[in-house]
Amino acid sequence: MHEKTFGHYIGVRLISAGQGSSIARLNVKKIHTNSLGVVHGGVLTTLADIAMGYACGSLSAQKVVTVELKMSFMRPVYSGKLLAEGKVLKKGEHLLFASCLIFDKDGQQVVAALGTYMMVQELKK
Repeated sequence: MHEKTFGHYIGVRLISAGQGSSIARLNVKKIHTNSLGVVHGGVLTTLADIAMGYACGSLSAQKVVTVELKMSFMRPVYSGKLLAEGKVLKKGEHLLFASCLIFDKDGQQVVAALGTYMMVQELKK
């Protein structure tokens, strides 16, 4: 049986991934907001991380893990559908560098993110 991941439980859905890019979607619900009624930064960070991770994974036979993230929150999001576009900027011998832009239901950019990912064989538990 395939176990569901964190992204699944908060509602992130992968639309496409391949050739160093990906698109992920999130339909904003009340559970995604903070006390101000704005989508929580952690939710946006998760969406960006998933999009960049799948973009990186599409170029690697190995698994990838997040090493570093930088988020720039450009405008608040209150509701609607979010689309995250992940893209690999550079693939090295061990690391991949990626970017993600997140757009709201009106096509306005709400987040710009950068991430560094490491290719790994196995994770020690």
